[in-house]
Amino acid sequence: MLDIRPADLLAIAGCEIPTELLPANPDGISQVMTVADYAWGSDPVVLDYARSLPIPPRTTGTTGLPAMEAMTFGDAFRRLMQVRNLRRRAMAHATFLSEPTVGVVINDYRMPEPRYLRRMAAMLCLRSDDFLAMAASMPAPHPLGSPGQNDPPSDFASLWTRGELILALAPLHAEQIDAVIAFRMGLPEVRGKYGRLRG
Repeated sequence: MLDIRPADLLAIAGCEIPTELLPANPDGISQVMTVADYAWGSDPVVLDYARSLPIPPRTTGTTGLPAMEAMTFGDAFRRLMQVRNLRRRAMAHATFLSEPTVGVVINDYRMPEPRYLRRMAAMLCLRSDDFLAMAASMPAPHPLGSPGQNDPPSDFASLWTRGELILALAPLHAEQIDAVIAFRMGLPEVRGKYGRLRG
């Protein structure tokens, strides 16, 4: 059986994604950016705290993502980010890639080196071999680039944990995400490093 979240399967297949599988706070893009910007995913204490918060009931007023007739890899990648409230800048910051590198994937201009796709896969908590196979099988203007160097395994573990934190934020309301941010900023080792949140 595939170890892929239902929302991700629907995103990759181009099917309609119901509201209950989308982030509870669709306007929380800036909050997710804050999490990605401070690279907190490597701290399991914050992840445990986020997971301990109660998942609130869904409210009306949001709509799901519609189905797509034709899918490219860029479409699938964009939809995978949407179900996490991730946008181009947050993905670039979290994976230490440039925004143009992320943009060429979203817009189907070309495929970057597989090692960059592996970073994006880790941030999405998807197996890198599944992600690379998807990239190779879907329509794209240019094939995958040369394999290039591999990143250290520790980098992927850190990105995966950060991706898990982003996933843990998805069902939470804005006030709860703010509580996660405040919790992280209140940890002793963080107060001295970052001071206070940027305005």
